[in-house]
Amino acid sequence: MSGSRPAAGAAVLERLLLPEEAAKILSLSTSWLAKARMEGTGPEFVKFGRAVRYKHSSLLKFIQEQTRTNTNEGE
Repeated sequence: MSGSRPAAGAAVLERLLLPEEAAKILSLSTSWLAKARMEGTGPEFVKFGRAVRYKHSSLLKFIQEQTRTNTNEGE
């Protein structure tokens, strides 16, 4: 049975998504994500050297932060 489940209290790492996967989830282009990374206006991301990855939870947080109740909000 060892290895089938993490031990109690053990951290479970969230799968990291490629920019292409993140873009598909958000229905945006990878170039939009790249521009948003440079401007600091997009979802949080993880960087390993030149490799960029996104946590699914960061995408959900970004979506929640963009949610509005009228067109005048957030301006």
